[in-house]
Formats: sequence, structure tokens, C-alpha cells
Amino acid sequence: EEENIVVQDKNSGIDFDDPKKEGYIFNGWSLSENGSVIDKSTTFSEDVVLYAVFEENKTVSFNYRTTTSVANVSDSYENADNYSNGFAPDQSSHYEFYGWATTPTSTTIVSSFVGGSTYYAVYMTSGGVEYVTYSEYSTGVVAKAYYLTSMVGMFGSECVGYMPLTLDNYTFSLTVDSVSYNFKGWATSSDSTTITTSYTSTDIIYAVYENALTEELVSYTAMKQIIDDSNSSGDDFGDLDDIF
Repeated sequence: EEENIVVQDKNSGIDFDDPKKEGYIFNGWSLSENGSVIDKSTTFSEDVVLYAVFEENKTVSFNYRTTTSVANVSDSYENADNYSNGFAPDQSSHYEFYGWATTPTSTTIVSSFVGGSTYYAVYMTSGGVEYVTYSEYSTGVVAKAYYLTSMVGMFGSECVGYMPLTLDNYTFSLTVDSVSYNFKGWATSSDSTTITTSYTSTDIIYAVYENALTEELVSYTAMKQIIDDSNSSGDDFGDLDDIF
């Protein structure tokens, strides 16, 4: 705090560099601690001690997502809740607001704000399965992805969702007739086992699996057929025509 208290020589105006304090705005110099700000052209008949006067800076920048676009607004951090809304990129999925992070690629939520800083919204799926950073949804690029799930009560069900570019939390593996099939990636055709990592908002992508015993890649369509064959043998894996 010493840099915020200076000695002013007599018979000269105030010519010190403005001091800085994180999260605060410098308003000027005062003749007493917490006193009124005096004009910088003021001269003195004797040496005096000057005190820096600061005001808390409550203005921050919020970057967040809407259903159709991204947005940025500067406002008091006391109004953070005004920009903490979820969004639905389509009729089948909804993302709840989770909190604010200090970088667009982070999911680490801050509990307080620093004036003059920038914050980025973090979201999660309505079921709390996946956390989505601002960066992952900042371009609005989503892909319609089909996958098969082994979740309790839904084994073998065909699922579809609109997900951001990071889809790791939708990579369910399956076990059919004691054979494990591990998720390997996404293909642009239901019959393909060629993995792609680049999607656009108009793409439809399909899960690709790998037989854990043979290491053979299995397309989405082939995986459905394996489950259908197992179902026809008497196992109850659910209706593959169910869309979630």
C-alpha cells in the first residue's frame, strides 16, 4: 500500500503516475486517508502527504450463450445472474447454466469477481452428465449424433442428441452376450467405421465401436444388428426404435 501514499513537494502541481490496484479504479489524490479528491493542478506552500483514492470497479465483461448465438455484455458483477441463463440449441437438448470461469476453455467456476475482468459461462446438460465450456459452444457448431447406450433401463436403445464438439461423455461402451464393445469415435455414415473428428452444424454422425476381443471396428448399423440378434435370442435389451 506504500505506493498509494506519496510526499508532494511544495510549489509544484501533482505529477505522479496514477497508482493501480486490482479490482479498483483510481479517482485521484487526497490530503487525508479516505478524504475528498483534490485537483491535480493544486500547489502547496509546504510539503504534504497525499493519499490515493480508489473506487471499487464492479464492471466486468460477461460472455455467454443464447439459443441462437453468443453474446457479450459489460455490466456490474452484481448483475451476474442476469446473464446466467441456460439455452436449448434444439428441441431434444437443453443446457443449464453452471457458473462463470475466467477463460473460455475452463470449467473451473469462480466464487467471486474482480472488477475489469472477463468471465465466460460454463454449462451442463440438464441431467448433469456433461459440462460444456463457453469455447465449445461459442461458435454454435453442433452435430446430430446417434449412439447406443447401456444405461440402466435403456440398454440397446438408440439415442440421438445435439452435442458440442467434445462428445466424450456420450461415449458409452456396450456388452452384448458377454462381449464388450468399446466406443472408438464418430463416423459420418451409419455403415462406416472411418473415424472423423471434424463436424459442422449440419452433420449427422454415428458412433463406431470396437470388439474388445477381436479389435475389429463395428459400425453403428452393425452394432444395432448385433443387439437385434441378441434380442431375438431371448435377451431383453430394449427397443432400438426408441428415440431419446
